[in-house]
Amino acid sequence: MKPGAAEGEAEKIRNSKSEIRNNLKRKAILTLAIVLFCWPAAFPAQTNSGLVEEIPELRPARGEIAPGYWEQNRRWLVPTAAGMMVAAAFVIWFLSRPKAPVVLSAEEQAKRELEALRGRAEDGVVLSKGSQVIRHYFSAAFGLPPGETNTTEFCKLISAEERVGKELADQLCKFLRECDERKFTAQNQTEPMGAIERALKLIDSAEARLPTLREAEAQATASK
Repeated sequence: MKPGAAEGEAEKIRNSKSEIRNNLKRKAILTLAIVLFCWPAAFPAQTNSGLVEEIPELRPARGEIAPGYWEQNRRWLVPTAAGMMVAAAFVIWFLSRPKAPVVLSAEEQAKRELEALRGRAEDGVVLSKGSQVIRHYFSAAFGLPPGETNTTEFCKLISAEERVGKELADQLCKFLRECDERKFTAQNQTEPMGAIERALKLIDSAEARLPTLREAEAQATASK
């Protein structure tokens, strides 16, 4: 074979191979394009079915929300709360208000002070306090002039008071003089004089006399 003919034959072979490769490339590109084009159409059903299975079924719509406790009862809750606040304020005021002082009668005051001395040793302090209490009681009960007096002066006043009476005045003065004597000689006395009990009896005697005096004074006033 001639050299020129051999080269031409080789060139043809190379061109043929190149054309085959190009054809293969075109077929591969065409095949890939067809696959990409057909892919969404091949799997839509499967994809959509999966989404449907994953989404839970919707629950039926709820009804209207019912009104709360406050909305249902506010018409009477507000007045009730206001009334309770007013009542609480009144109770606080009532409990914290200053209490009126308890005024004791002359008899109650004297007996309370004498009872506090009961049971104590009959020394000078007890005798002095007991005689002082009984003086204050008779001054208040029979309206004697106010002021501090000694035993002698007080006995003159009480003896001159007709409403007291001679018998009761004598008993009272004897009691006061004996208290004065024992106040200074209490340590030398072997037997107590029973000062508290005697003072209480003097008060009882005076209280038994007072209603008669009040009744007589009321009759005298009415007759004028």
